[in-house]
Amino acid sequence: NGAALQEKALCVFSQIFFGNPRGKYDVSFHADELHLHGKSATHIVNYNHIGKLFLLDVEALSPQGAKQAIVVGLTHPLKQGQTIHPWLVMYFDDKVMPLDQVPPEMKKDADHKMDTLMTRLLMEKSKKTAIGSMKEFKEKPHRNT
Repeated sequence: NGAALQEKALCVFSQIFFGNPRGKYDVSFHADELHLHGKSATHIVNYNHIGKLFLLDVEALSPQGAKQAIVVGLTHPLKQGQTIHPWLVMYFDDKVMPLDQVPPEMKKDADHKMDTLMTRLLMEKSKKTAIGSMKEFKEKPHRNT
């Protein structure tokens, strides 16, 4: 059944490290839903249940050498036993997706980094805007008057 689901996927990201729910998951984008397939659990998220998207620079906090995190707020949390997961937290380094795995409509883009592609697909499917952190924050100079 898993192979049949993968065949219908628009795009598949393999072995993405999740801080929440913890573990590595294969993430596949389908027409109406997102599938997360891990070692011990499989979750299905309807795109309508995505409430918020955040793109964060986490290099300083860096679990396993990650540079970016995508945080997805869910209006219907995932359930795993007694634990509920209202947030999905995915970590990314600078890996680039092989061109043959990039969705056709995104092949013309120069940037094929996995975090960029994942963010664009999540934004497109959920119709939400991703809120990002600034790489550099410069405080506005104060005037002494």
